Amino acid sequence: MENCIYRFLDINKKLLYIGKAKHLEERLSNHNHLPIECYEKTAYIEYIGFPSMEDANIMERVLISMLKPPYNTEFKSNNITLHIMEVANLNWQKYKKVNNDFPNIQDLNNGKYIIEVIDGEIQVIGEIASEPIESVFKNRYSENWEKYLEEMQSKKLERENKKKIKKLEDKKTREKNKSLENKKLLENAIDIIFEQQQVSASLLQRYLRVGFNKASRIIEVLDTLQIIGEFNGSKARELLIEDIEEAKNILNNNLSNKDILDL
Repeated sequence: MENCIYRFLDINKKLLYIGKAKHLEERLSNHNHLPIECYEKTAYIEYIGFPSMEDANIMERVLISMLKPPYNTEFKSNNITLHIMEVANLNWQKYKKVNNDFPNIQDLNNGKYIIEVIDGEIQVIGEIASEPIESVFKNRYSENWEKYLEEMQSKKLERENKKKIKKLEDKKTREKNKSLENKKLLENAIDIIFEQQQVSASLLQRYLRVGFNKASRIIEVLDTLQIIGEFNGSKARELLIEDIEEAKNILNNNLSNKDILDL
């Protein structure tokens, strides 16, 4: 078995790894570069032979990019901008201990296809007759091939921009939620110190169920807002504001200061 790609599957038919080999038997007999748990999980091995190693190399990259097997490191993070290739009779052959056929790549089975892979997503465009694949593909966009390539690049940039915007929006949402949580924590702290008429980190720890560092930070914020007095050795801090609603108004009027909500 020459010019192959092969795959390891576990007992539940889950894909573990995809590789390529000039000579499959020789490659598998010296296979030792993966973590030991990969070999322990492997229950089945399947392979596909190709006319040349160049064909096998291309298909290995496409399948790893598309399927992202957990024990492959190369090509998984690559976005394959455009691959056009011919696939002839892409059927996985049983190498050892395989009792069933698996549907992982049914889109590619049985026949010759034009396959377009963009950002790791595979699309079967159409079946090939006898003409060269480049001709078939270009005929689909016959009048303006260059325009098509530009559109593909534009779509890729658009997808990348959408991902960046989504990432920024998610970050803003997390920051907003954290600010609301910290505001509620400060309001509860004010309720506690007015109810108990005392201020200490241990008091806030007990009632708010927070750690010592966060409790100390809350006291620091209330000190900054001059709701409580300064640290004075062994003496308890004083409440500088008599009315609880006035204290909460002071807090709300200073929420634009990001340092206040940084607990």
